[in-house]
Amino acid sequence: MRLAVLGEGYASATTAFVSGNEIAAQAARDLCADLIGFGGMAGDDATATDFAASYDEAAAEAAAGVAEVACALASLAELSAHSLTNHHAAEVASGGSGVGGEPDASGVVRLMAATPPSALGADADFLPGWAGVVLDFLEGAVWPDADTDRLRAAATTWRTAARAVGLLGAHCETALSGLDDEVSPEIPVAIATTRDLRDRVATVAEQLVAIAGACEAYADQVEAKRAEMLDLLKELGIELGVGAVIAGALSFLSAGLAAGAGSAAAGGRIATASRELKVIADALRILNGSTAATLRPVAVTVRDTRSSLARLLRVDLARADERGVASLGRWPDGWLSQHEKGELAHTIRRHVAKSDRELIERVTASAGPRRASSFADQRTAERFLRRLLGSQSDDIRVWLRTNPEDRFVLTQDFGVIVGRTATRAGEVFDVSGLRAILTADPTMPQGYRIVTAYPA
Repeated sequence: MRLAVLGEGYASATTAFVSGNEIAAQAARDLCADLIGFGGMAGDDATATDFAASYDEAAAEAAAGVAEVACALASLAELSAHSLTNHHAAEVASGGSGVGGEPDASGVVRLMAATPPSALGADADFLPGWAGVVLDFLEGAVWPDADTDRLRAAATTWRTAARAVGLLGAHCETALSGLDDEVSPEIPVAIATTRDLRDRVATVAEQLVAIAGACEAYADQVEAKRAEMLDLLKELGIELGVGAVIAGALSFLSAGLAAGAGSAAAGGRIATASRELKVIADALRILNGSTAATLRPVAVTVRDTRSSLARLLRVDLARADERGVASLGRWPDGWLSQHEKGELAHTIRRHVAKSDRELIERVTASAGPRRASSFADQRTAERFLRRLLGSQSDDIRVWLRTNPEDRFVLTQDFGVIVGRTATRAGEVFDVSGLRAILTADPTMPQGYRIVTAYPA
């Protein structure tokens, strides 16, 4: 194939990918930070469960999707810059003066999204005091206790993220324009990959808007049915002869209801009101179920999109890891030290920078372990741990959401030397695997702490 590499096209594409990565990374950070404030916004009554379950799944997938879009842009930025560097070196080696453009992808950011808090669980009290007293007389009454203000704030957060992600399509178009000016065997693949990313970016943005719409719809439904319930409760209070004190002392209202409820007629009216209130609650449950149903395709769509992005996340991992991978937990170089502050955490203390002699002394000591392992240094430990945590991020999210009371064990074989292991027989050898044990810890940005990690 004919080669006609000018360099400026690669440089332009690299710049577009880098700037897109910055926007996506900031959008992911802002999204995850804001979502922390919306835990329990759906309430915990019987009408909330379907919506909360569907929202939780969609939110976790979507937050991860935004972070992985940033990672995909980082990979393309590095590949574009790397390609230009190779072409420049080849041109110089053949006696030429090299090609133009000075790409710099050194500042790209990779992130791992923290799982958003569940929408279920809070018990916000939005029931007026007088209505609560009336409600106590109704059998099986349900009051929808969602925090509609926070639901609408969450919708705004999702729409803000959607706008930011939507901007990334233009960055992909700029990159495509630059790549189209170059002629090289890898260009068709680069263009196809960039087009695919552009389409995936649009899909992610659409799903973020869908989540926002679901939050708003849920808030509207709850408020509408609350109004119906309050009208019913007020009417019941008036019929029982205590309407004059609805806006006054609750003790008088309670006493009046107790007296009024003692008659057969009042008992029949209370039974009727209980049924009417149940009809309203059932209607809300159905509406909320319909809203929840709109969120289920969101989770599926983003999950499929993330699968497509995964191949970009696997590109040139070793080179990417040398620069370090940031996360939404803000892991700079040395981040493992933060995990070491937890009770019983000991990765650095026991498994970093230990000599062969130290490893043998540990396994041969009284009550020592069968094997002892060590990374060469802390940077090596952090590099492989980032890869392990990133490759199993979905499993970590599921664990944190469903079974956080148990510790979580991760293992992976990297096919390259991770560290050294000693046995009681005095053997010391290189190993390519890694084992890590996590414990849930809400004080940590990612929601978990590394208790220990070692080459295996």
